[in-house]
Amino acid sequence: GTVNTYLDTTSGVETSKLNDEDGQIKSSETALYGKFIQRNVGTVNWRQYPETATNSATAPANDWTWGNPVNGITDLDPCQSDPELGGTWRVPTQAEWAQIASNNTWVWQDGGTNGTSGYLLKPGGTNKPTALFLPAAGFRTRNGGAQSYVGSVGYYWSSAVTSTNSYYLYFTNGGINAANTGYRAGGLTVRCVSE
Repeated sequence: GTVNTYLDTTSGVETSKLNDEDGQIKSSETALYGKFIQRNVGTVNWRQYPETATNSATAPANDWTWGNPVNGITDLDPCQSDPELGGTWRVPTQAEWAQIASNNTWVWQDGGTNGTSGYLLKPGGTNKPTALFLPAAGFRTRNGGAQSYVGSVGYYWSSAVTSTNSYYLYFTNGGINAANTGYRAGGLTVRCVSE
């Protein structure tokens, strides 16, 4: 839970550079925008803010969630915090990812060395128009921020949590699974959906 001074340490970003209301990086800290905030090895949640005993790793695992069916969207949802998107956007639920997985034809797009690999989603079948493209963006590790599996695997967060994990959509060019779970401190892709 100790926060070091610099963003590129394994413990995170200095709390004085975050808003008290929502824990987001202050608008005056433009040099920190677009950076991946690494967490230390022992941290498994995507945020522990404020850094107090009540929100430590020993606190209830779901104290800081993006949203859930009971409480709806929270201010912590990263889609809510983007002023360009506005308040009608949110992280999809696990059930929504499951519906997308089962109600579309998934066509792998091999980006090769000069493009982006991923899946074209076609609601009407292989020969129908593409409704969505999901890049195989890989992920960043929670304990160092290294990128892994870029171009070969897609990991997309849902808002559904279970214990210290959250559900996510996982795919390779060999299959799709909308019910994987993993520690919430990993840097997986966020794909916002409209309310």
